[in-house]
Amino acid sequence: MDSELNLRLLGMLVQSSYLMQTRKKYRGQGRLLILLHLYGSLTQRELIELTGRRSATLSEQLDGMEKSGLILRSKNAQDKRNIDVTLTEQGQALYNVVDTFFVSHIPDTAQITAMGDKAINALTLAFPVQISTIPQV
Repeated sequence: MDSELNLRLLGMLVQSSYLMQTRKKYRGQGRLLILLHLYGSLTQRELIELTGRRSATLSEQLDGMEKSGLILRSKNAQDKRNIDVTLTEQGQALYNVVDTFFVSHIPDTAQITAMGDKAINALTLAFPVQISTIPQV
């Protein structure tokens, strides 16, 4: 049963990834929603640094999100050259829906840890290599 649930979850993630890739205007918006939820308000410059995106790419994504009513952009009070980006109520509501979906469909931390341990044990048996020879990342 666990493996069936994991396969269904994997299938949903693959489908979601495919849809996000084919609908380019929506790509990367989930990460921006998460960052804005966690930090409250960020400048576009801070978002560029956190995401590693080019300025033009981020600006295009924020344009789409602003048109959809998910974010609000305004001049920074301290530095008029910077633009503050904040979630609107609609953006926060979308974040809550996405967060609730993933919390209810992703196994809890104990299950993830157990699956990770099983994978490590299986790999260790299949490829007996001393851990000290594996480079640290």
